Amino acid sequence: MDLKDSALIIIDLQVGITKIVKESYPITINEVLAKNRLLIALFSKYNLPIYMVVVAPKIFPRKLKKAFTKELLLQEMKEHSNINRLVKTGPSAFTRSTYGLESELKKKKIKNVFITGVSTSNGVYNTALDSSKAGFNTYVIVDATADKDKVNYDRAVNELIPKIGTIIKVEELIK
Repeated sequence: MDLKDSALIIIDLQVGITKIVKESYPITINEVLAKNRLLIALFSKYNLPIYMVVVAPKIFPRKLKKAFTKELLLQEMKEHSNINRLVKTGPSAFTRSTYGLESELKKKKIKNVFITGVSTSNGVYNTALDSSKAGFNTYVIVDATADKDKVNYDRAVNELIPKIGTIIKVEELIK
């Protein structure tokens, strides 16, 4: 697949989420991290923008927010200058953040948005929905996502996401 005019959005791979999602489906958080490391390397090879998104609920005090939002891929963020950090307060990286993601992507002439992370049925799906509404070709890299609930994951992957975007796998991008 041609990645020209593409961006990668990685949702909620942060310390606080691992406390909530102790067991994930269909793969472990470590497997999600491994797949995302491959994708970071691929997008970085072509100097494409990557957005590392963390959720910081407004109700949390500052000290708790800092611990909760610590990225699990912090080393990759240090190594790759094309990774941007984005903090959101709710499910969608587009509508629940003051970052201005949609306008930045359009300014960079991005046409294709690839989304990964946790949870598939919440942050990933809502970001994909808003990406689609904004007019981007939206792809969810399903084997680089996970959820805490099998039923919610299956519904997101089999019913919800196909209505708004395309489900793909990591190998389709890497080959």
